[in-house]
Amino acid sequence: GLIGLLLALATPLLPVQQTTAEISWPQQDTVGSVSAPLVSYAPITLEAQIPCSAAGDLPSGQSVLLSTTSPSASKAPERGLFVRVTGADGAADRSVEVINRNIPLLSVPLEDVLSGDCSAITVTADSTEVTAAVTGLRNDDGEPLTASTTEHDLGDQRPQVTGLFTQLTGPAAALPGLSAHVQI
Repeated sequence: GLIGLLLALATPLLPVQQTTAEISWPQQDTVGSVSAPLVSYAPITLEAQIPCSAAGDLPSGQSVLLSTTSPSASKAPERGLFVRVTGADGAADRSVEVINRNIPLLSVPLEDVLSGDCSAITVTADSTEVTAAVTGLRNDDGEPLTASTTEHDLGDQRPQVTGLFTQLTGPAAALPGLSAHVQI
């Protein structure tokens, strides 16, 4: 009895080893989707950087620059993060959007993203906020073009991660600066 009581009291003081998983992208110097089917959690941290020129490199009829859930999965936009080009090929009103769990964070005209002023679209996520920024572009007030989930006051809005998915293809060297890192 006494030994059991002492062991029960000592249990919270025992060391705990927590294992974390990480996904880095692109992998093997090739731009393509990376599926992590056994990982369907909100990440501890997510950092992604997409060069603005990538928006012009999407194959015709494709729209996803990066997403954290498979674009073909049911309810993917409601659970994941998407950086995508909207509008039909050749349409004048095309834009690049960053959408997190069906909440639009940023929408920028495609022609602005493809201008020489834009260098990268960055997205970061942790338990306090999800932030999107377009480096090199400014809003109407002359401030850097950024947005965050804290503006919507919805609490923890980290996206679900089941991999890193894209409709971009080719060698990673063709898109310098393209990267994503997820710690789960």
